[in-house]
Amino acid sequence: GGGFPFGPSMDFYLYVDDVTLDLPASCARPSGVVVSNVASNSVHVSWNATTATSYIVEYGPANFVLGSGTQMTATTNAVNLTNLSASTHYDVYVKGICAGADTSANSFATSFTTSCGELTVLPLNENFDTYTATTSTTTENLPTCWTRINTGTSNVGCPIIYNNSSFAHSGNNSLYFYLI
Repeated sequence: GGGFPFGPSMDFYLYVDDVTLDLPASCARPSGVVVSNVASNSVHVSWNATTATSYIVEYGPANFVLGSGTQMTATTNAVNLTNLSASTHYDVYVKGICAGADTSANSFATSFTTSCGELTVLPLNENFDTYTATTSTTTENLPTCWTRINTGTSNVGCPIIYNNSSFAHSGNNSLYFYLI
């Protein structure tokens, strides 16, 4: 049998498939990746230096497939990423280019979200139909970059994106102010 034995007479089998054995890279995987100075279109990324001669930084929208992101080469253990989109979730990875021309494994993903950009076009028209709505007055679900200012303690969930076509000018959603 297979699985996990619970007695001395039970056998245990382990199956593996598609195994690759390779020599380790001649430099360590970068670690300690930190994102700082987050703005609406740029961030600063730094990491613990290794014995690598340079680094490849790859970034893209959250959960992008490695190899499909934007890549840049760095000769130090820090870079500035620019031309980013405001209010967007990103992942960033760093790998070392070792002295022997091989590369280290990628760092683990470090995620960040750029800050909100400025409102540059007026009037602002928003019908809230592209957002997940609720019928609960205790669920906070404002769009990204919208902030609820609460100076009291009794109006949790106010305002919310509310799902009820009776109150919407178009579609099904509206911004609902729950007054207690």
